[in-house]
Amino acid sequence: MKKGLLPAVFILLMFVGGCGFKDIDNRFFVVTMGIDRPDEDGDLIKVSLKLAIPTGDTKSDDSRFVIVTETSETISEAIRIIKSRVDKELDFGHLKVILLGDQLTDESIKREMDWFYRRRDIQKIAWIAIGKPTAEEVMKVKPPSERLASNSLFLSFDLQGSESPYTISTYLFQFYRESKSKGVCPVLPVIKVNNGLLEINQADIFKDYKRAIRLSKNETKTFNALKHEFEKQQLTVKEQGKFFVVSIDNYKSDIKITDAGKGAAVEVGISVQGTIEESRSDLSEKELETYNKLLEKEIERIVTGLLKKFQEKSLDPMGFGLAYRASRFEEDEWEKWKGIYPEISIKVKADSKIMGTGIIE
Repeated sequence: MKKGLLPAVFILLMFVGGCGFKDIDNRFFVVTMGIDRPDEDGDLIKVSLKLAIPTGDTKSDDSRFVIVTETSETISEAIRIIKSRVDKELDFGHLKVILLGDQLTDESIKREMDWFYRRRDIQKIAWIAIGKPTAEEVMKVKPPSERLASNSLFLSFDLQGSESPYTISTYLFQFYRESKSKGVCPVLPVIKVNNGLLEINQADIFKDYKRAIRLSKNETKTFNALKHEFEKQQLTVKEQGKFFVVSIDNYKSDIKITDAGKGAAVEVGISVQGTIEESRSDLSEKELETYNKLLEKEIERIVTGLLKKFQEKSLDPMGFGLAYRASRFEEDEWEKWKGIYPEISIKVKADSKIMGTGIIE
């Protein structure tokens, strides 16, 4: 009886249409998406889509794209209006960069982020960043070296191209996780337009889906090294009549939180190794120990200052609270940490090893 049903089922499957599938030639691939707050109405949302236009010439250096924008009450409605203005289906499966306008982050972005979290076709490994002055202006920039639409951003964030200690990369899933977690604040990189090029050397720290502070270039570099152990960076020492720059080849950080109480403390150990690559004063291989002490003192000063700034602003991008909760099992551990953090002692100890003064003294 069952064998008799097989031919009938096979015949029915032959008539099943593929209406939901559209050929690649009938699709527009969205590679970057921007969200801005329009000037005319603060309650509306301006959506910008960067659509890559494929070319059959593999040797062409021309990056072809079109940017389509629409203003509406919701992102969903703006997307559907944009669909009425293009001749191909919008495909979000290749969306790799999400940009939030600088003005948008002055207020809570929880409503805007909800759309990205819910959509099935949005990659959760897409990078998310702040666009200054607007997300649309950043999307319009076409660097001369760019061969594919938005490829300059892809190379910067995944470190396949330029590796800068000032560039911080944040995934969509990471931003969602840290926004929901107790004991850590999410951080987003800031992309600025500068003379036709894109500059990524600052970062914003968020709290309750709203920007709390913007880090300076040096603060961003210090934070990136401390949390992500970014090694390719430089440290400048200006002490005791010496002025030299150390190129760091190895950077390690170790963070411990002692037991709660009067002696509670965040203990940060930093170990660096590098070579002096620039100096404005005479140096000698015989004085490397002196240079090491000067470098250690500078590292401790910079890191302590940054961590105390976070503490004063009640921000925790390093995730100290998360580490505290992970090693405690009390029911009120989160409330205890909130009471401890504003007054907790921060101790930074650096250990450096300068390998040499370069090929000259």
